[in-house]
Amino acid sequence: MSEPPADRPTTDDEYFEELTRAVFQGGLDGPAIEAKWPGFRRAFSNFSVRDVSDYLPDDVDRLMSDPQIVRSLRKIEATIENAAELLLVAIEHGSFREYLESFPTPEAAAEDVAGRFRQLGTKAAAVFVHRVTGQPVAG
Repeated sequence: MSEPPADRPTTDDEYFEELTRAVFQGGLDGPAIEAKWPGFRRAFSNFSVRDVSDYLPDDVDRLMSDPQIVRSLRKIEATIENAAELLLVAIEHGSFREYLESFPTPEAAAEDVAGRFRQLGTKAAAVFVHRVTGQPVAG
């Protein structure tokens, strides 16, 4: 399991960036994604969860033609849908951090994340929860 970042997310936008990183790293070469990450940041409005949740089909077309990111239609569409879902979670719980803290164990958080967000399987959800909380996730 990868090490959590030294600076854990504190805002919903930062959690969204890490969630998106987990989506795009799934099944792809991690170093290649990291090399393109500045392009992702630019292309996805600096991971403003509110802005990305409002993306329209024209934005999907723009992203699909952007050579600075990985152009996977499924992952791009999932990222937009995940932004909307993350907003709902933040409204329901007060913030994404409070949502994660509402679970009794990191494993329960990872299971819910895997079921709630698109293009994020069980393993990727566990890695994501570990990265953003620093807590090991058994499984």
